Amino acid sequence: MSSRERAKMGDILATEADLLGMIKEYLNFEEFEETVQTFDKECKTKGKLVSKPRGSALRDSKTRVIQEDLLSSFDDGDHKVFFDLWAENIPSAVKDSDDEAQNLEFYLRIHFTVYPLRTHPSRQDRAEFEERIFLFKQYLETRGSALSQTTEFLPYYALPFVPNPTIHPSFKDLFQDSWMPQLKDKLEKFLSVTLKSSKIPRLLTLYKEGGRTTKEAMQQLQLQLAESERRISSYVRKCNKVKADYHNLIGITAELVDSLEATVSGKMISPEYLQSVCVRLFSSQMRQSAVQSTDFTRPGTGYYSMSPYDDGYASSMLRASIALQRPKEVPMLPSLDYDKLKNDLVVGSDRLKCLLLQALRWVGRVLGDSYIVTLQINF
Repeated sequence: MSSRERAKMGDILATEADLLGMIKEYLNFEEFEETVQTFDKECKTKGKLVSKPRGSALRDSKTRVIQEDLLSSFDDGDHKVFFDLWAENIPSAVKDSDDEAQNLEFYLRIHFTVYPLRTHPSRQDRAEFEERIFLFKQYLETRGSALSQTTEFLPYYALPFVPNPTIHPSFKDLFQDSWMPQLKDKLEKFLSVTLKSSKIPRLLTLYKEGGRTTKEAMQQLQLQLAESERRISSYVRKCNKVKADYHNLIGITAELVDSLEATVSGKMISPEYLQSVCVRLFSSQMRQSAVQSTDFTRPGTGYYSMSPYDDGYASSMLRASIALQRPKEVPMLPSLDYDKLKNDLVVGSDRLKCLLLQALRWVGRVLGDSYIVTLQINF
């Protein structure tokens, strides 16, 4: 077996071990304990390696750090750090729908509210308590309002209105030495279960992300399709309008040729006929009322020009409608040797041609449309 074949075989075995590790991780996540035992036994029988999924050790370490930070901020009474970590790491489905989580959060809010009063009361602690009691009142009016009908929590809704909770009989349990350790024990148990269950297996993550990527790609393609259909409809309308204008112009041209022949034969053309032709000819460029207000029995009415070719309003409008815009003179850029460029693009190597075209493309992006016009003129 060659070295290349051995390397390829090693990659296959590593991929297989990684995949088996992800399968085992998912089975453990779903608590298929007997299936995991059978899976391990069969892998050993077949000599299959089962690697530990990448990132599991890192996730475990991160989970421990989060749990330690939550418990530390609980002990220190740092409500800002605690609830920031709580919001970031406790799943919304648990916080919003799990009764145990909601009950625990209620008591945690009480703990951080009365924390300044646990030490010897001072002016600074009292000011801190006033700030926290305000935040607790906001909580009772928002997230905590769902528990207002629960008998267990009903007395605590009066806490914001009690001047000194430390001496009030309804809240004496909050200042017992055993209350805080008991609450911390509940918090530890809750975090150990919740943070552990929030670890999503890599196999499930790959499945979700793959489906999401496909869905986003489909949505993007649908948007592009809708935009293309909109443009097609717009182009079809413009094309139909051009066709209609073309047929209208052909008809008017035929009538004007007939009128010219009649004039050569000595027949007169009525002003009403000339006015109707102009209305049809310039209907898309001027208002009909403006055409109707022009006296076609008097040449030059409604328009004055110093040009010897502008004999009247209608002829001037016709010349203006078909006049081509003269291209602006674009000066040659002195920084390029156009003769050398032409020669290299004709007789140069394929690599040189590609490099020159790419360079011209980059310069064109920087200098804009005028530079591109210059190149078109000189080439």
